[in-house]
Parts: sequence; C-alpha cells; structure tokens
Amino acid sequence: MNKTTKKKLKKLVELDKKIAQLKTLNNFTDYCKKHPTERFWQALRNFSRADMILYQRGMTEVDTFEWENREEFNKTMEEQ
Repeated sequence: MNKTTKKKLKKLVELDKKIAQLKTLNNFTDYCKKHPTERFWQALRNFSRADMILYQRGMTEVDTFEWENREEFNKTMEEQ
C-alpha cells in the first residue's frame, strides 16, 4: 500500500469515527426529546443503559495503589 492510499484510508477511518459519534449524539438528542421529564444525567444513564455514571472533578495523575508520599499528597489535596 502506497503513502497516498494509506492517507486516504486514514481519513476514511477518521470520517467513519466522526459519523458514528454524530449518530450517537443524534440518537441521544432524540432520546432526550422523547423523555423531556428526565434530567440530563438521568437521560444519559438511561440512554447508555449504564448502572451508574460517575463524575469526578480534579483527577490526579498519581498512582494511588502504593503511595510513597501519601502525607504530602494529602496536604496538597486539602489545599485545593
């Protein structure tokens, strides 16, 4: 496969992903229109058939499994 073909294939894959995302968004929008009494998070949970949707603000990039500097980390989190 030459470079031009690879580039075209890559663009097609990206376009396919965008189309799938748009379809999902449109389906969710239609769901919301059909269920106007549901609040956003209720609608999202019911549409996605998820047991739970978790939102967390201030995610850290720290591996919390084994903390060497746990006390320092706790101080930093308390300051925020």
